Amino acid sequence: MQVQLAKKVDNKFKGFDNPYYSRKFDGKRMYILDGKGYSRTNKLCYQDPIKHIINEINEVDLWQQYVFDGELLYFDKDGIEDFSKGISLSNSKDYKDECRNLVYVIFDINSRRFFINQEAYDPFAEEYRVLREVFNCKEIGRPDLYATEYPHIFIAKQYNNPDALRSYKDFDKWEGLMVRDGYAPYQ
Repeated sequence: MQVQLAKKVDNKFKGFDNPYYSRKFDGKRMYILDGKGYSRTNKLCYQDPIKHIINEINEVDLWQQYVFDGELLYFDKDGIEDFSKGISLSNSKDYKDECRNLVYVIFDINSRRFFINQEAYDPFAEEYRVLREVFNCKEIGRPDLYATEYPHIFIAKQYNNPDALRSYKDFDKWEGLMVRDGYAPYQ
């Protein structure tokens, strides 16, 4: 099994016919399969620090049929991300009180069977539609995230025009943008 990885693009990048732009989050890449979190290199993550997230995923209808691909982040009490704190907590074997500030931002959903067999065929636009439907996304006044009914799970907002994100007041603090081909399957 392998997660989809990004490639850096330069000024010669011609773009896609159906682009989807989102914020590049600065956290720990993690996918959730069969109720467990795994790193991008398929290593089982320490489960205690993320047990609140796993418990929420396990409440999602038909969760056993999906693989959730996203980023584990730490938000302090003011909603500010702290990369170092997130990595430190998630690399600990034990649950600490501050672990409740770990959240999971999902940017893709895949069929479990197709992810395991590396046979994805649904275009990203369809996967994203399913992801938003599964989590019944809600606006929260941020250009980069949708809320879900679960307090520790968010969905990365996708746009067809990068200017919707570039105009955000904190854009300069982000790592950058990600772009996906809406017609291409997970690869």
